Amino acid sequence: MKSRALFYILFFFSSVVVLHAQPTAVSTSPVFKVKVEVTGVRQAKGDLRIGVYSEENDFASKSDIYDYRIVSAKESNNSVVFEIPKEGKYAIAILHDVSKNGKMDFNWVGYPKEPYGFSNNPGIWFRLPTFEECSFEVSNDMKLKVEL
Repeated sequence: MKSRALFYILFFFSSVVVLHAQPTAVSTSPVFKVKVEVTGVRQAKGDLRIGVYSEENDFASKSDIYDYRIVSAKESNNSVVFEIPKEGKYAIAILHDVSKNGKMDFNWVGYPKEPYGFSNNPGIWFRLPTFEECSFEVSNDMKLKVEL
């Protein structure tokens, strides 16, 4: 008798759980492909470190990055495709890490020794560009060229 009562209790609770379970929604939101072509690579040495930042990220930060890739540098045809899951403003920062030490090298004056670039190719020399200067709107698949 106890086993039959236990069976009914378990059956009741399992049917309640099944009746209240919601079907898992399958995401149908689009994924946008952003192809980044890096030009101006003068030597096929080292790595290209490419960071994508959204409005919520700390622009050009080492740690607060939306997406990040490291690819071997080539003299031509340096491109990477990022998949962006939602529309919005994004910006790209690129370092050609020639020395492969994982950071930008500077000369004794403090000027960068390694090539770098940003989306929209802002003509900034003595300061880091802002997110707004480098940002672009993602609402469909797109291709960007970034000059080092």
